[in-house]
Amino acid sequence: MESQKPAITVIVPAYNTAKFIGEALGYIKNQTFKDYECVVVNDGSKDKTAQIAKNFIKKDKRFKLINHESNKGSSAARNTGFAVAKGKYVIFLDSDDIFDKKLLETLYVNATKYNSQITVCNFSEYKVKKQITLNKIINDKNIIIGRNFTLGELLAKNSNFEALSNIVCNKLYEKKYMSDERLLFNVKLRRAEDPEFNMRALILAERISYCPEE
Repeated sequence: MESQKPAITVIVPAYNTAKFIGEALGYIKNQTFKDYECVVVNDGSKDKTAQIAKNFIKKDKRFKLINHESNKGSSAARNTGFAVAKGKYVIFLDSDDIFDKKLLETLYVNATKYNSQITVCNFSEYKVKKQITLNKIINDKNIIIGRNFTLGELLAKNSNFEALSNIVCNKLYEKKYMSDERLLFNVKLRRAEDPEFNMRALILAERISYCPEE
């Protein structure tokens, strides 16, 4: 008998991030929303990334590890995770980021309320060299809140498309939508994978919703 599928699959590509991944997985483990699985794709790391992920698996069955024998890039790692994802929704979180404990809950509540194909929240960015944090990268003034919208409708309001499409870790994607549209990451790219993927995903989406929380 097949076990009940989780609401969300969290996909974490990881390459030589032993310094950060334990903290990142800790933030995922401590989410207020509990109905998820976390698929860590170790992309041929040479450090202790895989061992740290294994420690989480021992303590929490929601965590899973897939190993690439060689480094294939974050796009390939994300695609590997998506291929085994069981959740109704998927989110791609990087192994060197910090996540608010209500990230999954906030996105899931919004996605189910509006039956959205893509749900976006705001985010902050830390500049390592300057040691400053830029808060709320997305300008709320030009975002539609409280209902679904299309990218065309949003662009008509002169919204900053670059801020909206820059990263994937602030978005919850409906798995069926991704499968129906054959949305995968471009494995030929080693840079700008996130905006290239988001451009295709956002253009094709008929139902996008937004959460102002960071």
